[in-house]
Amino acid sequence: MNNEANTAMRDHCIAHRIADNSPLRDVRLYKVFAPVPMLYSFNRDGLMCYASATEYDRRNGEYASNRNAVIRKCEALYLDRYQSEPAREVQFFANVTTPDLSISCETFLRIVSQHILTTPDHSFEAPKNLQLFFEKQTNSMNDAGRLFDDYVDQLATRFPDKCRERRK
Repeated sequence: MNNEANTAMRDHCIAHRIADNSPLRDVRLYKVFAPVPMLYSFNRDGLMCYASATEYDRRNGEYASNRNAVIRKCEALYLDRYQSEPAREVQFFANVTTPDLSISCETFLRIVSQHILTTPDHSFEAPKNLQLFFEKQTNSMNDAGRLFDDYVDQLATRFPDKCRERRK
């Protein structure tokens, strides 16, 4: 699947005359199925954006994200606190056909930032909003919750005047 996706992306870049030094040249697209189908796009600098796969399919035709050869398919999002690269495919079990998408802490914080910027009330609530990205009752969900709490605690300590309510 990776070779097929790489070939399709290379052909797409050639057909649309995307220059070698363009940030769009190295774009990788992933569809993560669980818990909510999402599309993530990465370039050499990390996460560019994410969007609902359901909305993409609604606009481009039923199962469009599944049929698109450029989009790599992954089962779930996995947070690796010690990973340096923004995203990579990992296969934890030999009998699983679809890998997971492992992300770094920086990528996770970019996801949180983009979520805050795109919601009407500009908020992110853990664990409610974490369930959009991570499966319930998993180590990855727990790690994401702890990382988010650590991040919020650091911000609250540094900028107490910006807090709406006191952190416990």
